[in-house]
Amino acid sequence: MSDRSTGSFVDHGPRADHSGGSRPQWIVEQLGPQKFSNACNAGFSGEGSQNSTCSSSCSEMLDCEDAPRAPVENNRLVSALWREKRKTRRVLRDKRRLEGEVEGLKKANISLAECNYLLAHHNSTLASSVTSLTMKCDETHIIVTGLVAQVREIDTTLRMIAEKLRAK
Repeated sequence: MSDRSTGSFVDHGPRADHSGGSRPQWIVEQLGPQKFSNACNAGFSGEGSQNSTCSSSCSEMLDCEDAPRAPVENNRLVSALWREKRKTRRVLRDKRRLEGEVEGLKKANISLAECNYLLAHHNSTLASSVTSLTMKCDETHIIVTGLVAQVREIDTTLRMIAEKLRAK
């Protein structure tokens, strides 16, 4: 096996520094249908024997010694890519939903601001009406107090007139 495989698999070789997190990896940009033909995928999918030799198109891409590991790594990568694609779709769907909610909340906020303005206006009108009624109530109380005093005077005058008439 050579230090570097051909194709999209990066082989760091036997002298790779594994302590720094360096591992063999697939280069995502180079994977795709054009790299793995149907013949290679059929040979690696388990339909044939594991000890079968690589086809000529596969041997251009991978050494035969790497063939048993390649489909596993490829499947892992494809699975990871699909998971990320689903996550991305979910995130984008949630983003669109949240943007819709934000728009709805903005409209509700505008409506509430208008209602708040109207309520403040009505509240000030109500406060001025209550003030006016309070003033009128105070005026009425003063008038009633005056009328009560006048009624007492009239009552006193009538009693005096009644006593004078009885005395005659």
